[in-house]
Amino acid sequence: CLYQEQVMQIAQAMAGYSLGEADLLRRAMAKKKVKEMRKHREKFIKGAEGKGIPAEIAAQVFDSIVPFAGYAFNKAHTTAYAILSYQMAYLKAHYPEEFMATLMTSEAGDAAKIVNYINECRKLGIEVLPPDINESDVGFTVVGDGKIRFGLSAVKNVSDNAIKAIVEERKNGPFKSLFDFCQRLDLKIVNRKTIESLIKCGSFDSLGGHRAQYMATLEKAVKSAQKRQRDKQIGQMTMFDFAPKLAAEEERLEEAQPWDEETKLAYEREMLGFYLSKHPLSIYEDVIEDYTNATTMSLNEVSNGTEVFIAGMISAVRTTTTKKGDMMAFLTLEDLEGVADVVVFPDTYSSCSEHLMEGKLIWLRGTVKPARSNGRETAEEEEEEEEIIKKQIQASEIHPLAEVREKLTTAVEIFIPPAKLHRRILDQLKEICANNRGECMLFLKLNREEIGEVVIAAKKYRVSPNEAFLKRVERLLGKGSVRTSNRDVRLKASS
Repeated sequence: CLYQEQVMQIAQAMAGYSLGEADLLRRAMAKKKVKEMRKHREKFIKGAEGKGIPAEIAAQVFDSIVPFAGYAFNKAHTTAYAILSYQMAYLKAHYPEEFMATLMTSEAGDAAKIVNYINECRKLGIEVLPPDINESDVGFTVVGDGKIRFGLSAVKNVSDNAIKAIVEERKNGPFKSLFDFCQRLDLKIVNRKTIESLIKCGSFDSLGGHRAQYMATLEKAVKSAQKRQRDKQIGQMTMFDFAPKLAAEEERLEEAQPWDEETKLAYEREMLGFYLSKHPLSIYEDVIEDYTNATTMSLNEVSNGTEVFIAGMISAVRTTTTKKGDMMAFLTLEDLEGVADVVVFPDTYSSCSEHLMEGKLIWLRGTVKPARSNGRETAEEEEEEEEIIKKQIQASEIHPLAEVREKLTTAVEIFIPPAKLHRRILDQLKEICANNRGECMLFLKLNREEIGEVVIAAKKYRVSPNEAFLKRVERLLGKGSVRTSNRDVRLKASS
């Protein structure tokens, strides 16, 4: 079989199904509805027998098409998707900036998808710049070779009318300051809440100063603009109209303590729905690399039942009580590539509940499971999404990300540079390891030009990853040549 229509044709030809009945069979197979499948199997065999086909052969045919039908497309979808995929691939290959800008504009209201697209931009070498009052348009726009400017439509609390007013007024020249911005725009359309949102996401950064100063100055700028606009309406001139230097002095930004990185990023996320300039997880990139084997994006490529090790930030928590009265939780875990659903059953919840708070950075170990459907899909959604099976993680162990190296280290990985790969150096390394026995498994990593990276488990040498040992290895092989990890645990879980 190649297409779902062929499954329907088999049901018609062999078992006497009508077109409508054959379509119900196709749906049942595609959605893996076990009860309906049992009924159809009996009906299929009985219908085939009525056409003189032995029950054994009918059963064999039915059972052989069931696995295929679970992932097959119908022919119309296949043709349309093939053409669309070719066109999209061509545009992405030849016009990557324009392609990604358009894609992000079309999904401006979906933060999770924007995160994925921004990560894709990074892989393509495209820089996504933050919103800017003097450069951003409604949607995402290409502003130079390898650069895309964030669109104002993706900023919370900024209405379509406000964006239109900003872009239109900008035709009269760029905004020079917060005061200039407020004075030139109708503050009933571009109101205080809108301006606060623009400040928090960094839209005024290019004008100089820092975000805390703009927030501290906003009240003064709005009042000054309102007074000037009233004076202008009645034809009254002010001394600032005759003394521009005096106006510039009056319109200086207020002094304020700059926001710390955590506050700055929190506001950015509040206004955009995600972190743009920097993610809190970025400071733990080395831990994530050494102690995990999955990301939220790679989960869809992992088979159900697979054990994964993943890190991220809790962006949402919902607790509930089981019928037995035990507490459990449902989490939304966010990493640098997207989001994933996590279920924490009572046994695990009791040992980690203090860490399950919004904004917490965590490491977790768990098993990939199919997510339960809420049963609310429409018929149209079933048709379009029947080939997609969403996944979630059933957590078995959770720890704060900051404590992972201290608590979960079970292995030491030593990278031997090609230039150091000779007997004298290896003998010295052997001596260092022999004099530093411990509980951690030792892995040696080499780069061979013909085959790439080679990892060797030195099973005879278990070492202790204390600071003195790590420094001795780095003095011998170079900075960054030794790292701690849980490679042995991950390997065991995947075997």
